[in-house]
Amino acid sequence: MSHVKDSECLLKRLEKDFQNVSPKVIVDIGCGTGNITQMIYSSFPDSQIIGFDCSEKMIEFARENYSTSNLNFNCGNICAEWEELSVNLDIEAESVDVVTSTFCLHWVTNTAKRGKCYLLMFSWSSILPLQEQITYQEPWYELFRKLEVPKHNEKPKYGTNSQSDKSIESELTRRTSTSQLADSQHLLDLAKPKSKSSAIRRKSSAPFPVYEIPPAKERIDHWIKLCETANLKPIEVAIHDSTFTYEDIEGFKGELVSLCHFLAHVPKDLHSQFLNDYFEHMNRCFIAHQNTLPKINVDYQFLTAIAEKPATTDTKNKINKDENQNEYETEI
Repeated sequence: MSHVKDSECLLKRLEKDFQNVSPKVIVDIGCGTGNITQMIYSSFPDSQIIGFDCSEKMIEFARENYSTSNLNFNCGNICAEWEELSVNLDIEAESVDVVTSTFCLHWVTNTAKRGKCYLLMFSWSSILPLQEQITYQEPWYELFRKLEVPKHNEKPKYGTNSQSDKSIESELTRRTSTSQLADSQHLLDLAKPKSKSSAIRRKSSAPFPVYEIPPAKERIDHWIKLCETANLKPIEVAIHDSTFTYEDIEGFKGELVSLCHFLAHVPKDLHSQFLNDYFEHMNRCFIAHQNTLPKINVDYQFLTAIAEKPATTDTKNKINKDENQNEYETEI
């Protein structure tokens, strides 16, 4: 999976920065199923590592598969106040040496709360615009109009949802095959990163438009400002180009389903028909243009940010004491 491969980039930097001394406490924000947190634990088995996520199901999976005496998982909301988080995670203020987060913070709109941070965020993918395009196809268009987000400061023009589930089913019955999907060739250019804004877009789970990709410098400056707002000193912020290869179409389809946040807005009894259209649309606009079949390549970008929280007087004294203790133990 691509997020595992990209996380290795951040992990190598973490290992380099702490090659002489292990951080005592590491907190992994938005740990999900815990597989990345477990990779961190493998590199720092002597550190106390705490992963937290707002999903109880993911935390339950992480506990069952990865928990050890030094690796713990808890439910927590990144937007919560520190006092609440510290109680839930059982950690004291000023005790955290490293904070990590992979593919989580770009989903969060409240970033005021975040010593040293290693952050990896999704930045762009060639398939997200294509994924959104199916919501403009009939009979799904009316179903998704309520998710339209206006350009700039215009007021949302929500659809009336006049087409009921029953009429959608009627339209699907009328169609003889998914080949009746509207021609999508004119939409292909939307899959390329660009700064030009679209008139409308569908509201997705992430607070960024999939068609509107700001220039790299603008994205980097955005995260530098976020770090500074959170009283963090930016050390390095960079955008990386990457490609993930799926071995076959079935593997790619499985990933498509996991990425399709629009499915939650489709009635369950229509999931099968929607996914049929979804796969057909992706086949025509993306898979059919691959020259590596049966393997499928997906281009994307991710952003890494490394920042440091200025140490307080108490923290500096603690660090100096720990360093002196390490030097003493080394001499012995």
